Amino acid sequence: MKIVEKNKLNELMKAILDSGKVLIAPIRDGKTSRFEAITDPSKAALDLPITKMSLKDQFLPPTECILIYEKKGDEIIVKDPEPLANERVIFGSRPCDAAALAIMDKVFTWDYMDSLYLNKREKTAIVSIACDSLQPSCHCEDVGLSPTSSTGSDVILISLDANRYWVEPITDKGKKLVELWGNKLTDAPDSEKKSIPEVKKPPQENLDKIFESPKWAELTMKCLGCGVCAYVCPTCHCFDIVDEDDKEGGGTRRRNWDVCALSMFTKHGGGHNPRPEQWERYRQRLMHKFDYYPEKFGCIACVGCGRCVLACPVNMDIFDILEKVKSE
Repeated sequence: MKIVEKNKLNELMKAILDSGKVLIAPIRDGKTSRFEAITDPSKAALDLPITKMSLKDQFLPPTECILIYEKKGDEIIVKDPEPLANERVIFGSRPCDAAALAIMDKVFTWDYMDSLYLNKREKTAIVSIACDSLQPSCHCEDVGLSPTSSTGSDVILISLDANRYWVEPITDKGKKLVELWGNKLTDAPDSEKKSIPEVKKPPQENLDKIFESPKWAELTMKCLGCGVCAYVCPTCHCFDIVDEDDKEGGGTRRRNWDVCALSMFTKHGGGHNPRPEQWERYRQRLMHKFDYYPEKFGCIACVGCGRCVLACPVNMDIFDILEKVKSE
């Protein structure tokens, strides 16, 4: 078992930078924070409970080139974008964000191995800091996780007291990081070791039974269809694909985040929309997370981070709506 003094976290981050790896950490952004590559460990804001945006955009960016094409004479040359070159360490993730990556992995390795996503996953190690307490918007325990869940993390730091973290490597990547930190860590007796709670799988609900419930329209009436809940969600992964010409016969093919809450998401070329009402689109998002995804992949597509609750301009709470619909 290893321990690090809380005032030495900057030394751990500096060791990562000195090893040639890219360091990504939360930095202050007004009253909250966001993940960004940094070269100065003192810029890291590790004391705030949750970042405005999740880790998702470090692996599935809001817009991403997936193919490059150019015209040379009568020939069209197609090239793949350059993969991520340098290894990265994300330092200061919360357990819910790390757990979200384990959920995202399932869809990006399902019927197609997404090389762009997997390249970033392979080149990135996640160092999570366990939460000392739950925020009012947190729901991690409702989806089978906890403030100290290690799912998706390579290393997790769990507070022992006001001055020290217990350092637990979870994967081979994590063990290499612990070796890198070397004498910056100290040994501790087994008596101080904290156990990581076992993840309890939440009960599977058959929400198909309430698909036609009139409660959907009633409870979701105030949804604006702005899509902010999906943008901040660490597990929403829908995207659109567009070609962008450079007006010289070449260009790029890009994938851009898309959101099932938007009215154009399912609109057909002929004008028909199978989800014409906003409440139907909200139902789709909730059913996908708590019914369709578990049926397909065996896990809920939600980590209870609460970002959707915090970001919603009309204060809609997905868990509150789920419980009210289920009560029918």
